[in-house]
Amino acid sequence: MCLTKKLFLGAIISILSLFHFSISAFADEETYFIITAYYSPLRWQAEYLHGSFESEVYVNGEGTHGASGKAVFEGMLAAPKKYPFGTKIYFEGFWVAEVQDRGGAIVSAGNRWNEYDRIDIWMGYGDTGRKRAIWWGKRTVKWKLISWDTGNTLK
Repeated sequence: MCLTKKLFLGAIISILSLFHFSISAFADEETYFIITAYYSPLRWQAEYLHGSFESEVYVNGEGTHGASGKAVFEGMLAAPKKYPFGTKIYFEGFWVAEVQDRGGAIVSAGNRWNEYDRIDIWMGYGDTGRKRAIWWGKRTVKWKLISWDTGNTLK
């Protein structure tokens, strides 16, 4: 193998090993999220948090699919772009959820006065989803990264 190819291959391996190390270190940290909730509005529901179906769609999106293109499901997360679609996260005392969406209010720590990364969890359709989202409110929850992107288990 020529020297140029060896140097290029060595550089790629070095970069990949640094990336793997940073993700592994990240997974071992005691970390928190600020978690809010969202839902998919329906035209026939009894009440709307923002006054109308159109206002709810503006805030919550169309409510059928996440930004990844995957259909909405319980445990779907909207997270900052640094969490690839398919990333699985365990929330202490709750469940494992999966990143499949983004959102305008979803920001990394340090933005909009948030001490931690802010994420949203999808709570369902119509009045039931709205009530669950209101019940959830805004919480700070300890979490652990289970996998970074689909199929790449860390621990």
